[in-house]
Amino acid sequence: MKKTFALIAVILGTISSTTAQIKVGSNPTSINSNSVLELESASKGLLMPRVSLTSTSSFAPLTAHVAGMTVYNTATAGTGATAVVPGYYYNDGAQWVQTLNQATALKLEPWYNVATTSPATSNTQNIYQLGNVGIGTPAPGVLLDVAKNNGVSEDALLRIRNTSPVATGNTAFIGFNSYNGGGATWGIGSTQNGTGTVDSNFDILYSSGGSYLKRMTIIPNGNVGIGTVTPQKTLHVVGDLQVTKELNVGGNASTAGSAGTTGQILMSAGSGVAPSWQNFNTVSGTIASTNYVQGTTAVTVNTGDTADVPGVTITLTVPAGRQQTFLFNILGYALQFNGSTTQGVFSLLQNGVKISSAYASKAGSFPGSGSGTTLVNMPVPVTFLKSVSLSAGTYTFKVQYTAWAGNATVNYVPLTYGGYNGDTESMLTKMQVLVYNNP
Repeated sequence: MKKTFALIAVILGTISSTTAQIKVGSNPTSINSNSVLELESASKGLLMPRVSLTSTSSFAPLTAHVAGMTVYNTATAGTGATAVVPGYYYNDGAQWVQTLNQATALKLEPWYNVATTSPATSNTQNIYQLGNVGIGTPAPGVLLDVAKNNGVSEDALLRIRNTSPVATGNTAFIGFNSYNGGGATWGIGSTQNGTGTVDSNFDILYSSGGSYLKRMTIIPNGNVGIGTVTPQKTLHVVGDLQVTKELNVGGNASTAGSAGTTGQILMSAGSGVAPSWQNFNTVSGTIASTNYVQGTTAVTVNTGDTADVPGVTITLTVPAGRQQTFLFNILGYALQFNGSTTQGVFSLLQNGVKISSAYASKAGSFPGSGSGTTLVNMPVPVTFLKSVSLSAGTYTFKVQYTAWAGNATVNYVPLTYGGYNGDTESMLTKMQVLVYNNP
């Protein structure tokens, strides 16, 4: 027996001193040149030393911590962070460290079971993390930091999905709270409109404790609704609208519209066309201008003659692209202080062409109400109206008088009338022109 042990020692010593390699198991003559000890078997395994550890901080049952020592622990012992459970451990020279496996991997992750300080051990538990979490970044700067070198790609960096079968009314919201407690006050997300996979709205919602109220909705065609989930235009507001600065209209996708000028009003141009800012006096149905002229100097017109009434001429312009209606109101006197009767006609001319006229006369004398009294040189004033619609252009209007019978003076100053008080305007010819904007 002693000879047998001696022979084994000699053989091992020879192997150690000549090759420094040992092969155990199948194919003993074929050994990897980089191995000190190689095991090969198609039906057997390596059985590590089985020991009962007491904690990760204690070297027992060894006599000291030995860096690199590997064992299989069979015990469940210790408490807290130094507890041990069955499994493979290696020693780093100061403590035992369990090798990673599926069970311990969950325990080594920095997630805790909700409302406790115990590490999470199941993927069905509610978990929490006190530090920042990075996805795609090793240095998260906020609680959840999602990063990807995405370039111009339209791939979403974060996706929230409702995995229920597609149905009208399905939602996928993210909630926000600015205080610590209760449900989410504000939410954003999508609401399914039908069974189409892309038939959904994007909503901004608010809740004061009950169901969410949809404050703003964007539908698939890009229309935005405030106070409505069915916006009919690009921006559809159901409620009040307050504008504290300029309101621009017109323009296009890359240029600003016009804010108008002080005093202008917004005028509709009909369906499909942007409204425009316009001066109030250019809007259809409004008065564009009021104009007034009156006679200046007196002129006598002999029977059969025609003369312009001095001072009663005006030139007006209809702006380009517009149509306006001119309403004339004309008052005229024609008389001679000679006790005879006269008659004639006042005419309104547009660019030298008569467009209206009215008869005027003066009575030589009227019996008075008292015995022996007579009223003489009684002019009968004429007032006449005329309306004309004109397109863009410049027009000159004037009043003429034609004496039919008897000489007559227009723009007469009644100096010889009894009781005259110096009113030189009383018998002047007058013309008022109101200019209206047409549709």
